[in-house]
Amino acid sequence: MVHTYYLIIIILTGIASSMVTMYLPTLKRVFKRLLTRKPKKTTTPAVNQICIDLNARVTKLEKQVNRRAMNYRQSVREEVKLYLEQLKK
Repeated sequence: MVHTYYLIIIILTGIASSMVTMYLPTLKRVFKRLLTRKPKKTTTPAVNQICIDLNARVTKLEKQVNRRAMNYRQSVREEVKLYLEQLKK
């Protein structure tokens, strides 16, 4: 009974040893790549510029919408005045 445990341990040790031997070069390469990688550069200035551009565009579009609303109100007022003048006659 004890001999079967020894055999199982020897077989598992052999399999583990072969797996480590097979995958060790890849693990070394990945580990070295992690240690020697360069830090990522931040793109804050570009992002800030995009935000500024979007803010300017939103402001411009808001002005256009307000201008259209004012023009619509004025045209409705003029039509109402013309209609009232026609009713007076």
